[in-house]
Amino acid sequence: MVLLCDVMRRPLLQVKYKEDMKEKNQSSLYHQLPETTETQLAKHLSELQSDVRRKSLQSILLVKYKESGKRAMSRSLYSTMPETPESSFAREVGDLLSEKFYKEKYNREKGKSDYASMKTLPQVEHAMEVNRKQSEVGYRTAKEELHHYNSQPDRPDILKKSLQHFNVSLSFILQVKYKTNQNQRPEGSSDVPNLLQLEHALHASKLQSNLEYKKKSDQTKAHYHMAVDTAEQLHHRENAVLHSQVKYKEEYEKNKGRSLMEFGETQSYKVSREAQKMQSEVTADRLLKQWDMTTPSG
Repeated sequence: MVLLCDVMRRPLLQVKYKEDMKEKNQSSLYHQLPETTETQLAKHLSELQSDVRRKSLQSILLVKYKESGKRAMSRSLYSTMPETPESSFAREVGDLLSEKFYKEKYNREKGKSDYASMKTLPQVEHAMEVNRKQSEVGYRTAKEELHHYNSQPDRPDILKKSLQHFNVSLSFILQVKYKTNQNQRPEGSSDVPNLLQLEHALHASKLQSNLEYKKKSDQTKAHYHMAVDTAEQLHHRENAVLHSQVKYKEEYEKNKGRSLMEFGETQSYKVSREAQKMQSEVTADRLLKQWDMTTPSG
């Protein structure tokens, strides 16, 4: 009976406490002052302090209620009765009912904290809005950078290394293809040097022609070195230089044709010539595309 009276009295005490607080707030100094931001803030803080006091008072009353309940339980009818199965069952039922009541009250009060019901201050709303705008700007900036990303290298050293790697890979592929054709050739066919040997032979022929041209040029200069620079000598010297250049070009064209035709028009030689032509075209196209990419437009 005492427990039931305490439970019924607690809501009445809360209602009376709230009414007293409203009367005090209406008669307080804040209601007599003009409505400004400072007075509103002070009023809000005062209400929060009142709520805190009310919560603390409720907790104190709850502790006292539990203590009084424990004392009443110690003096209850179950403690004075002899220990029988019926009294034990009645005590367990009472404990379960009190625990159920406590859980229901806890579930009702859950989520009703001061922070959940408290109004958001203008400064807090402004800070939250600024943070949201900054997040949107950062997201858009990152998205634009991702759309403007270029997978093609734009540094000269990377382009140079890529071109060297391409040339080495292409040379390796052509050599493998040439060796495969060499292994598949029919018996009795003549041996043709690979691409590297052919290139070396052409380069050696060109160097030899340049050396012979320089020797003939030095011999021609020796004839006119000690002579007086007259108009006739200058005319003869120019004719000799032109004649030597024409002769050098004829010999170079003649040797170049001979060096290329010495191997004969075999299938392996045709494959090598087509491979050189393809390599030159691919390298020229790649260099042209890289030049267009690196050259600024307009």
